[in-house]
Amino acid sequence: MIEYIVILFLSTILSFFYSISKNKLFKIICLFVLVLVLSILYYIRDFSIGTDTHAYVDYFELLKNIKYSEIFYYANAYNVEFFFFIISKLLLDVFGSIQMIFFVYAIILYTTLISSFRMLNLNLVLLVLSIFSFFPIFYYNFNILRQSIALSFIILSCVYLIRGQNNNFLLLIVIAGLFHSSALVCILFYFIYKYRDYIYNKIFYFIIFFMSSFYLFLKAISGYLDKYIVYIEVSDGKPFSFSIIFIFSLISIFSYIVRNKANLQWYKDVLKFFNIVLLFFISYNILLYVIGISNQGLNRIGFYFLWPIIFIVPILIRTQFKGNNRIVVNMLSLVLYVLASFYLLVNQSESIIPFQYG
Repeated sequence: MIEYIVILFLSTILSFFYSISKNKLFKIICLFVLVLVLSILYYIRDFSIGTDTHAYVDYFELLKNIKYSEIFYYANAYNVEFFFFIISKLLLDVFGSIQMIFFVYAIILYTTLISSFRMLNLNLVLLVLSIFSFFPIFYYNFNILRQSIALSFIILSCVYLIRGQNNNFLLLIVIAGLFHSSALVCILFYFIYKYRDYIYNKIFYFIIFFMSSFYLFLKAISGYLDKYIVYIEVSDGKPFSFSIIFIFSLISIFSYIVRNKANLQWYKDVLKFFNIVLLFFISYNILLYVIGISNQGLNRIGFYFLWPIIFIVPILIRTQFKGNNRIVVNMLSLVLYVLASFYLLVNQSESIIPFQYG
């Protein structure tokens, strides 16, 4: 566990130095080192970490022994994206090391995530801490590698979407789909953002719609995508703990109450979009609790709708508090995020958290 604590500490310090520095070169160095710090465990870890890691090791061992002309056949045979196999084969030819492949993919993931964090000009410390706590992609990337990379591109695509750069949004959605085809369902975000005012004004009517339809939507998508058929009958996938969903719900409710009090109109619009997407995730998990469903396929697709929790709290702090009050709330939030991070370290699955050197 000490390895994770060191990474958490260094990431917090680097994010803090980035936030207070006025020197552009120093800020770039902080971000560069931050990405390396977040990625290093993926190089030195043992392959036993993550229940799906052995499958990726098998893929990479296979790619060592086949020709480029055979990749399309094996990608179909193993039901893995052709693009992912091509990139992995190229990385193997360049570096010759499976450890380096995991490291490079981690670099891609965290470079993409940090890029999206920078573009929104929010509290970077809280944004980085969120990947250890309320949006724990740092831990899950040890397991769901392709989907985690796809998700990082989805987050960046949505940042471009809210900045009005629709072409970049569509391009990044396609790139995400090349890593994991299930990411293509996130095209839905375009329509959510476009009609955010209408949805938000009718939010209480839409709650019933979300809760009644989201499960059916995800189940249909899970059954349609071949890669999720293997998970659709697996019943050991549990929804997020009720306490976490309760916290998300309180944040969402508070965000709705203060929606018209935001100091900056752009953030007000963004908050609507993020809140609607998070409501999908909350209503979906509540429904799973109510009907008593545990399913890995549904949980993995539902992960695409959790990411707004990264941004909602920093946006609320930025728009609702000023001066010393903002400093106090930031400090209290920092403590909450750190406590949540340690809670996950103590309570996560043994197939994810324990660290072993490779």
